[in-house]
Amino acid sequence: MKKNILVIDDEKMFCLLLKKFLEKRGYAVKAVFNGADVVDQLWERKYSLVISDICMGEINGLEVLEKIRIAYPKTKVIMMSGNANQQAMDQMKEFQAEKFIQKPFELKFLVREVEQLIGPPEETTEEAASN
Repeated sequence: MKKNILVIDDEKMFCLLLKKFLEKRGYAVKAVFNGADVVDQLWERKYSLVISDICMGEINGLEVLEKIRIAYPKTKVIMMSGNANQQAMDQMKEFQAEKFIQKPFELKFLVREVEQLIGPPEETTEEAASN
């Protein structure tokens, strides 16, 4: 069974790039282009990992992180931004994001971070049985 990743970024082309890149590595990826749609997506399926931009329109990535922590405290989260300030960094720590990635970044760096947090794309039979 493939591990599910939810990617959230209001830069549609960047979001689709991440989706395609992670899918080529074997992950099941859903792309969402604004934070407002995230709550619905979280109810739709269980995600091993959420990768979210911080700076978005209606609902920013920190609000998304807060909602994830309330509803799904064990879900791993990687936050990313090209211009996060100290207040945003403090909030990420408060809501316990596992990782922060500064944009721009190399895609191979992202894959290493993803694999560190949730492992390779395919679960072994032992992992699937323990979930």
